[in-house]
Amino acid sequence: KITIISYDNWGLNEHLKNALEENGHTVRHINFFNFKHKYPNFRSKLYNFILKTVFNKNIKDFYYGNEIIKKLKENSETQDIILTIKGEFIDTKSILNFKKFTKKSIAFFNDSVSRCPKIKRVITAFDEVYSFEKKDCKKYNLKFITNWIYPIKTNTTSNEKYQVYNISSKDKRTFLLSKIASILK
Repeated sequence: KITIISYDNWGLNEHLKNALEENGHTVRHINFFNFKHKYPNFRSKLYNFILKTVFNKNIKDFYYGNEIIKKLKENSETQDIILTIKGEFIDTKSILNFKKFTKKSIAFFNDSVSRCPKIKRVITAFDEVYSFEKKDCKKYNLKFITNWIYPIKTNTTSNEKYQVYNISSKDKRTFLLSKIASILK
């Protein structure tokens, strides 16, 4: 029994859920991207601005944590594993509470600490932590695992226009990727 908790804004982790099910696992997916926090008033929004700026805390992280725990309580079975992807968007106390619902709490971070410094504050809340960033693994004693992409079933008779794809966030690499694309063209 596995529960995946993820901020799945692109729908990629649903493919992970399906692959695990195809391998005989019972899998639940709690996609906290679907949880929509709304500030009740301007004062609350201002308070959160101060929290983020001065104390490096965010009301949304607590909101996500509380909503995830509500979802975990809906299932009476202890999970073998809770896999959290993008756990930096959840408050540490909530992540520690996940352990009440599982035998093992695992995190996978698909961003580097330099890009997402909030990762540092939650690392110790998990039983095991994985990253694809070798520098982070060495510096923070994390376990290395490659990043993943789900297999795409292709139609061998189609005439694909492109042979190379890139899926990434728009950031400082964009200029370099554009140059590479021009060369490959």
